[in-house]
Amino acid sequence: FATSIGKCVLTYLPIEVANDILRWIASSFQSAAALLYDPCGLEDAFGRVMKRNIERRGCSLPGALPGGVRAHKERLERCGFTSAAALSMLDAFHHVLTSQERTRYACCEYRDL
Repeated sequence: FATSIGKCVLTYLPIEVANDILRWIASSFQSAAALLYDPCGLEDAFGRVMKRNIERRGCSLPGALPGGVRAHKERLERCGFTSAAALSMLDAFHHVLTSQERTRYACCEYRDL
């Protein structure tokens, strides 16, 4: 079983390069999982400000997918994963974490969740 973990990796790559990586992971192992932490929904005001700030620092987000979490799920399926799921951080906070974990994280700054 192979697990690939990426934190804001695919977003900095051109979409086709990112898709090639996902297709390679899906096809190279009998059992594989990709755990990805990439921004989604960058079309709203917050996302536009974030992209603008990154661009001011000389970077771009060529692999940022429009369309939110659903687009990420569909991308994984198109790239050969037989099962895919995607959650926003807010959904993960409310539906994956236990109430004890949510209480502990509530002490963190909201932007750090």
